[in-house]
Amino acid sequence: MDIGLDQGKMDINGSPFSLKAYDANRLTVSEIPKLITYNQPVEFTVDAATAGEGQLEVAINDGLVANQVKALGNSKCLFTFLPKTTDPHIVSIKFNGQSLPGKKKPYSFFLLFP
Repeated sequence: MDIGLDQGKMDINGSPFSLKAYDANRLTVSEIPKLITYNQPVEFTVDAATAGEGQLEVAINDGLVANQVKALGNSKCLFTFLPKTTDPHIVSIKFNGQSLPGKKKPYSFFLLFP
């Protein structure tokens, strides 16, 4: 978004100014199962198309569990991780360093054994 400023009909040096805005509330996270199976991939998507410009961060167990990300286009990403321990798995999602507000944070998963 560009904003033009003037003072007494004289343009202010540098005007128009560019502004960038975002809203972490506008992120959409796909349904993620609450029960997951040991050594079976878990997938979910995060759609940031209407959230504005920003940096998306996803960590499982504070980064101790590796995850892969695939860009699907139009600010939508597919995340995959493989549970390799019997510990609960907690997914945290941040947008521009801000945790998702309200009921969207964090996601906890518990393992099922086949």
